Order: sequence, then structure tokens, then C-alpha cells
Amino acid sequence: FAGQFGKLGGKPFIIGAVGNDEFGKIVLEKLAALDIDISAVTIRPAVKTGLGLALVRDDDRAILTYSGSIDSIIPADLHDSILNACRHWHIASIFLMKKLRKHWGILLRYCRAHNITTSLDPNWELGS
Repeated sequence: FAGQFGKLGGKPFIIGAVGNDEFGKIVLEKLAALDIDISAVTIRPAVKTGLGLALVRDDDRAILTYSGSIDSIIPADLHDSILNACRHWHIASIFLMKKLRKHWGILLRYCRAHNITTSLDPNWELGS
């Protein structure tokens, strides 16, 4: 989303976390190469970088996910100064960020009250 948003002339930045590992370095390098602001991405040595592997056939697909750093995002990472710096907030991997589940309603109401548009990529959730 952020990469395409940038190609359309937006100034994307990402809030997130990576581990202090090779995958984390690759993620940060690729995002920076797309001119995406990564200043709000935290490197967390205590976790490994999350990873998704897409398996595709002609008639089906599946994604195998190691949540790792994806589920390390906490409400304090989404503080007002970051939210107020944007006009649009896109949420990806909502089902993988379990630590934020109780806070999504609060955060989305905050965005609405501050005229921050939102979009959501829920992917899909089976079970849980």
C-alpha cells in the first residue's frame, strides 16, 4: 500500500517493528528504496522479523505466516504525534496484531474525530 501510495504522489511512512536480523535489514532497505519514511519503524532485538510466504496455485492460495515482530506493536507505538502527522491511515495485518485488538475501536474513533481517513486490509482470518 505504502509503495503504491508513494507512486501516486503521497508521502508514505510506516509504523511497525522488525527484529535485529537479516529479514529486518532487508525490509528496511526495500522500504527506504521506495522512498518510504521508516523513522517510525522500531528495531526490536528481542523478536525476529515477521514473515509471510505466499503459496499460489491456479485455483487457490494460502499464506504461511510467522508473526514475530508483527505482533510486537503496542498502543504506545501509535501515539498522537504519529497519528496527527497523517491524513490517511491504512491498517494492514489487523488480525496478526493481537496486542492491538482491544484498541482498534479507540484508534479508529480518534482518526474519525481528527478527520484522518482510514482503510483496512484484513486479508482474511480463519478460526481464531
